[in-house]
Amino acid sequence: MKDVERVLIGIAAPTCAGKTTLLRELEQRMGDELIAFSFDEYLYPNNSLELTRVRAEHPEFTNWENPLIYDYQRYLDDLDKLKSGLSVTIFSYSQKVQREGFSQRIVTPKTYTLIEGLYVFLTPDAVQAFDKRFFIDIPNTEVINRRLARRQLNSTAPWDSESYIRTEMIEGVEYYVNPQREYAHTILDGLKPTHVLAEEVIFEITRSS
Repeated sequence: MKDVERVLIGIAAPTCAGKTTLLRELEQRMGDELIAFSFDEYLYPNNSLELTRVRAEHPEFTNWENPLIYDYQRYLDDLDKLKSGLSVTIFSYSQKVQREGFSQRIVTPKTYTLIEGLYVFLTPDAVQAFDKRFFIDIPNTEVINRRLARRQLNSTAPWDSESYIRTEMIEGVEYYVNPQREYAHTILDGLKPTHVLAEEVIFEITRSS
């Protein structure tokens, strides 16, 4: 790939649409030109003062797909810094990253900086920050099947119950996540193999650079 100015890339999609798998594929293919991380790292820690405040201010809160459980202002601040070429500190609050042994890391923009997640284009400020915007489109039936297959055995968490997955979770996807589709430059078919999606993303982010 030829030398280009820094490009900030966003990939939004519902849960279980293959965002993280696609991110890993892109990291392998693009090597040192790409640095990427997940929007999930802006999740308020469980039992944190922030999450306690959200629950107190919103007693009707029952949907764990609600963006209120994320520190969106910190996300917007980090987008501004990344866009300006500045490093940011990412606090790893997602369970997946914590299982890998990370608590925080420094993200320094590279030629391509990528953020994937549920709500990367939730506000106009977030939308305008990205140079390239993608949305992974996937049927709700497939989201449900993948989410049911991924839930932990014997879990008592409310977000792992089948009734929640089939109702509240999908309601959250329809209300909060899928409307971001209209802000994408490119719609990706979530039923295609990951390597095909990676090729499409690489083509789109490099063809006009």
